[in-house]
Amino acid sequence: MLPASLQPRSPAQPGSDRVSEVAPSDDVRVIDVLPHLAHPDVRRLLAASMEAPAEIAILEGDLSTEEPFTMRLRMPAHYEIRPHIHPAYERVTVLDGTFHFAHGTNFGREATTELPEGSFAVMAPGEPMFGYTSEETVIQLHGTGPWGIEYLDPADDPRS
Repeated sequence: MLPASLQPRSPAQPGSDRVSEVAPSDDVRVIDVLPHLAHPDVRRLLAASMEAPAEIAILEGDLSTEEPFTMRLRMPAHYEIRPHIHPAYERVTVLDGTFHFAHGTNFGREATTELPEGSFAVMAPGEPMFGYTSEETVIQLHGTGPWGIEYLDPADDPRS
């Protein structure tokens, strides 16, 4: 069991001292435990806003409210995140693998910067960005919600 200070909080149970269940919503669907992405008590999620087979684990916070959040995103090799923006600052740490990242409105692998394991990047709100992986990659994202993602080309949005 994680220490109370590191456990995710459920909006329904603020201050709980146990790892909480993540409730399904329009953007996430709980599928099972993923021990390689986070602590075994943290649930693995498929996010509607990310193309499968990317997986997200919410470590803390309620992404729909103005509070701190931390999540991890695992992407397979050759995964692309098409140009998009976020409504608030997003901080990214590469935990495993290599993430190729760039700012811009048009996806282009040649425009990216290679971010190896241990790299850190800050993405400003409303600033278009995109990326891809060359191998299975895990990144950790943190910031203050509400978190969201808006694809510049609606055809790139898996929710549509």
